[in-house]
Amino acid sequence: MSRVGENLRAGLLPAAGSMTYWEQRGASMPSRSNPILTIVTRAYKRPTMFEQCRQSIESQTVKDIEHIILTDNIGIGVPAANKRLRNVKPQGQYVWVIDDDNILTDQHVVETIASMISRKPDIIICGAQIGEQLLPETWPPIEGNIDSANIIVSREVWMKHRTAWGERVNARC
Repeated sequence: MSRVGENLRAGLLPAAGSMTYWEQRGASMPSRSNPILTIVTRAYKRPTMFEQCRQSIESQTVKDIEHIILTDNIGIGVPAANKRLRNVKPQGQYVWVIDDDNILTDQHVVETIASMISRKPDIIICGAQIGEQLLPETWPPIEGNIDSANIIVSREVWMKHRTAWGERVNARC
């Protein structure tokens, strides 16, 4: 049985439903017609948190979502998990990377994002709450107060820059 099948049995990954779920391992994924959004979730041995994350995505009023799950069942660490993002080839018009401990707190988040996408921006920066901390703390965001969960990028931007995941970049906006 594949690791996906084992994880489904263990309750670590969702069964297929109204959205498309994949566990990506570098193999080509079946094509899907151009959904509005691809959400990439990095998951590490936190099935309860992952379930809350998954439910928050499934409860969205807009269902045109591809959900790619990058599972780490051995503890490869953040830098290695970030490097795995290089291999993600999303089908969605926009890409949003979140972790299994992130939840979409409002069922209209994707609907709001979809209204922004209609204007075809390269990047959308949104707020996120990590623990008790709201990010970004200031506007415009400055170094040190933004997380990957704050950034949604067009597929074109993703494909152009995806190989930078896992690289240390010293840049200021």
